[in-house]
Amino acid sequence: MPKHLHWLLIPISIVSGLFDLIGTCVLIMIIANQFKLPLWLIVGLFIVVILLNILGPIINYIITTYTLEPQEFTFKTGIINKQARHIPYNRIQSIERIQPWYMQLFHLVQLKIETASQDDKPVILTALSLNAADEIENTRKHHQQVQPHVEVLYPNSVAPTSTSIATTPTTNEISYQINMHDLLIYGLTSLGILPGISVLLLAYSRLNEFVPKDLLDTANTTIVKSSIVIIILLAILAILFGMLVSLLQIINRYYHHVVTRNKNSFAISKGFLNKTTVHFDQRKIQGITIEQSFLRRLFKLYTVKLFISGSNKLEDANDQSLVLIPVIDHRSLPSVLHELLPEYDFDFNKLSRDNPKSHFWNFWRVGWLWFCWLPLGIIPWYFGWYVPVIMTVILIAVCITIWAWLDNAETKYAISADQLNIQTNVFMTKKIFLLRAHKLQSINHHQSIFMVKGTTHHLDFVIREGSHAARLTLRYLETNENAKLHAWYTDQVIAENK
Repeated sequence: MPKHLHWLLIPISIVSGLFDLIGTCVLIMIIANQFKLPLWLIVGLFIVVILLNILGPIINYIITTYTLEPQEFTFKTGIINKQARHIPYNRIQSIERIQPWYMQLFHLVQLKIETASQDDKPVILTALSLNAADEIENTRKHHQQVQPHVEVLYPNSVAPTSTSIATTPTTNEISYQINMHDLLIYGLTSLGILPGISVLLLAYSRLNEFVPKDLLDTANTTIVKSSIVIIILLAILAILFGMLVSLLQIINRYYHHVVTRNKNSFAISKGFLNKTTVHFDQRKIQGITIEQSFLRRLFKLYTVKLFISGSNKLEDANDQSLVLIPVIDHRSLPSVLHELLPEYDFDFNKLSRDNPKSHFWNFWRVGWLWFCWLPLGIIPWYFGWYVPVIMTVILIAVCITIWAWLDNAETKYAISADQLNIQTNVFMTKKIFLLRAHKLQSINHHQSIFMVKGTTHHLDFVIREGSHAARLTLRYLETNENAKLHAWYTDQVIAENK
């Protein structure tokens, strides 16, 4: 039997459309003033616009329905162009719950249903009761546990074999909750301090619009004439403000971050003002990323993300990775990862290189290619800005040296029977990728123009990331290392496919 969304969707839609209503009314007033429209026409236009703002949500509520069929989920909407989407339960990629603060007051939730197709847009149920959301999720979970799982892989992928799939956890349910102490450090070491400082600089540039010019000039003169201590103090206050803004953003996003696994079903819930819950199948995981930024090395904290096959982003970040664990101490990481994902083997000590030869100068040389624009520094040098130009070049040289040293030291890998772990450095962020053999789409060998006469190669491992391909690169591999990794790929992927 078709079911409607929650009736509170009507007043929520009306309130959310007030800004559009006000903008439309202002536009009507401008047009009326320009063309000297009569009063009765102006009043009539206002009435029509208000009625549309009220009737639109009511009509949308009436025509939008969903049905839990025996084998599929059906979603219908539209008046002139009616649409009906039929989604088999075993084709549902993931279910994400989104609960803004105003929906929390009424115990409502927005449900986003992702399909396994690369082209289909997600189905969004904008307002459901918690019981209705639970019913949809439990129905989908029941059918995916009963029916055989079919995974749509990226083109040219390899079907998984029985020998390459590890056993699932024997316990009924496993859960992990974030540590608040680590979350605070995570927020304070985030690069999110930069937007906070930018807000302060923008506010300072606008002070002349709100503060009298005489008072502002007096304050600037006082600061300039004061000792360097006051200037440093103001800089510290700006940094502290940026750290506070970053901390509040991190807490709002990852507060009460809980990961729960029941057999192959994962649920990740998080958020303070806007609560979200993501449900997905473990078999959709294409790989794992373990990250450690440059600042978080001091506290030995890591972030764990997942590559999920799907058609849309599961995160509001710039990448398509789903954050499994926002922050965790390096001592707890192996054990927690083993509990949540026993299909993957991970040990820091196993990462190494077969050939100890250093490639520092190769990385250092390539690093300068990012700054091919440096000759433009002759322009400020010509105008006498000697100190800024020299300081900029020194800073860039130091950054490139640190980056090259980290790249050379942290390029490692570890091979097991059906898994490859690789470690790289990306813009001073250490990244460790855990890849199962049957999830790899392909590998690519390539050389830069500086390597043509040498024996070293770059090696790309291609996996799915969302609906696209992600290339994970090991750089400057020696001939024996390249042959070893290629032989592993041939044995584990190509041979199994035959």
